[in-house]
Amino acid sequence: MTRFGGEMSAQESGAALRLPVWLVVIAGLGVTLQFVATGDPLLDLTYFTILSALLLGGSTAVSVLPSLSAQARQRVALIRGAATVGSVVSGLVYAVAIAPGESAGSGPWLWQDPLAAAASLVLHALLPVIAVLVFAMSVRPALPVVAAWKIAALWTIWPTLWAVLIGLGDGMGILRAPYRFLDQGEVGSASVVIAVVGMVVLCLGLGWALLRWAKVPTSARKTAPGSSSRQI
Repeated sequence: MTRFGGEMSAQESGAALRLPVWLVVIAGLGVTLQFVATGDPLLDLTYFTILSALLLGGSTAVSVLPSLSAQARQRVALIRGAATVGSVVSGLVYAVAIAPGESAGSGPWLWQDPLAAAASLVLHALLPVIAVLVFAMSVRPALPVVAAWKIAALWTIWPTLWAVLIGLGDGMGILRAPYRFLDQGEVGSASVVIAVVGMVVLCLGLGWALLRWAKVPTSARKTAPGSSSRQI
């Protein structure tokens, strides 16, 4: 693994390899806790948070394989980027729109269902932070503003597809909307459309911001001009 502008030190290389491993472990732990807490894996697989964690853990695990070709690595990186944004969006939406309702009522929610609370803390708090750190450590050439928008737009494809499928399934009575703001029978179709558009716009903006913020590792900024750049 190389960094933008030169070889990584042994300490940097070790950290760059360990952090993705921890991400895979944390993603797996969070999903497992959720499955055990609900006892309904099929329902859990409709949640954006769970799908983001599975995509993130799976793509990260594949990305560290040394035998991966350059073309395959680019495709995996696209999936991992989209999953990273999805994980961050899950954490933000949960904190703003879902957690307040869960904590309301008789006593703190943390003590009402400790196992579900542990899964939620792992998936909505710990995993997004680790995901952003892993993404920031990835090595890539600096992207122009327009190119960053294009990649961020590609990252919104799967959240959009997920929302459309959930909406169709809920409208046809095939499945139950996993979130209240997507329940057409409760909030109405117009509100669902507004929520989906808002989520996609949020994914787009966060994706662009992430690409622009993490485009050059800190250590690379100290390298001499004219040095080579390679992508992991």
